[in-house]
Amino acid sequence: MMPCMDQNRITTIANARAFAASGVARALRRASFLSLRDVAAEVGVAPSTVHAWETGKKVPSQENAARYGRLLTTLLQVEQIAGEGR
Repeated sequence: MMPCMDQNRITTIANARAFAASGVARALRRASFLSLRDVAAEVGVAPSTVHAWETGKKVPSQENAARYGRLLTTLLQVEQIAGEGR
């Protein structure tokens, strides 16, 4: 039996996977002037792994998606705040 996950964690994982598959993750990374290496270091994976997620060649595992999703959520919030000032 799988351990129970809270709703926030499920949402974070689902969002990370959806953002990566749709190209939103790459757009957020670029808009934030972050390199693949920057994101990879924050998430704890290789830059080639982030590239594989962004190009749809791989889907992040549950643990990686949770870390990646938290980063993407932060980038999205920063982008929204920046957009309000424009």
